[in-house]
Order: sequence, then structure tokens, then C-alpha cells
Amino acid sequence: MKILDASHTDHVTPAILAWVAERFADRDAFFIESVELPEEMGSVECGLYGPAMGDEPVRDRSAFERKREGRDWASRCVARPMRQTQTLTVIAGPAGDKPCVLYTVYGGPAAPRGPNDPHIESEEEREASKAFWAEHALSAPTKRYRVVLYLIETPDRDGKFPDAATVAMGVEYDLKYAWTQSGAHNDPSHTRLGLEETTAEEVS
Repeated sequence: MKILDASHTDHVTPAILAWVAERFADRDAFFIESVELPEEMGSVECGLYGPAMGDEPVRDRSAFERKREGRDWASRCVARPMRQTQTLTVIAGPAGDKPCVLYTVYGGPAAPRGPNDPHIESEEEREASKAFWAEHALSAPTKRYRVVLYLIETPDRDGKFPDAATVAMGVEYDLKYAWTQSGAHNDPSHTRLGLEETTAEEVS
């Protein structure tokens, strides 16, 4: 296995990359393999959440679609932080006249391409991808907002006044999609909840 300038290696340190190059030096064909780093190599960041990481499935209410850097398609993401792991996945294969070059190396177990990935080669692969990503998601950077709510003394469509729990649900819904533009108070859910205006000020 050869490592080229085009190899995707920005997830690991030079020391780990050197360890990978030595560990897989004799490979001469396509492979995907997950290995455990030696303790002295430290750990790497992993953005995967879901059963493959020992977590509960990531539910739709917590997930959202986002285009990741360098990609034109959206991935299933969740607003949770990156974690440390000693599991490392290496993917390599043919490129040009070379039988085996490093494609990518990243922290965490192997995961299939997302169902929106244009490189998926068959419907069978896409269906397997859908099944996996229905329960998994990737860590995505999020922003924190200071939210100000202005309640009005009018009932909702059912003739009832919104209680605190209902209002809180409305706030959670809006923050999930991290709207930032003015005029967000025109969202129909705000009218239903009896909110006259909601503003969000980015704080970090």
C-alpha cells in the first residue's frame, strides 16, 4: 500500500500515519480493515454515533441532514461532540497504475457510504446504506443561541393557551434546525404555539 498526496489523511497524526504505512505495507489490492491502535499511539477522533459505537440508535428527532466539507451531498448528522477512540479504519485500493493506495483513514469502525453518496454502485448497496444510517449519524459542528420568546395573550387554533411545556417544545424544534435569519417568527409553528416573535442571537 502506498500513501499519496491525494490520500485522505487529515484525521490522524503523522505518527499514526507512519504506523499505518508500516502495518499495511504489504497490501496490494482493495481492502477495508478496522484495527486497534497500540496504547502508546494514543487515540483519534471519531464522529460516528449509533449501535456500531455501542450507543442507542440515533432517532430522527435528533438527526438532521447536512453537507459535509468537500462533499456535494448531505449526510445524516447529529448535534453531538466528537469522541476519542483507539479503533482506526483504513480503506485502500487501486488508483491509476498502482494496485493499492490509501484512500482514507479515520477513527472509528467501518461505516458504509451514505445513501445520498453518488459513488454507490448498486441498489443493494444503497438499501444496506439506508438500513445502517437509519440508526447512525455523524457528529456535526453546531452553534449555540440565546433565545428570546415573546408570548401573546391569544389562544391557538384549538382555543387553548400554550403551556410552558408546549412552548419549550417549539423552541427545541426551532433550535434543531438552527434558523438564524430574521423573520423566523413567521414560522407557522410559532402562530400555533401562540408566539408573537422569536429571536436567536448567536453566542458561540
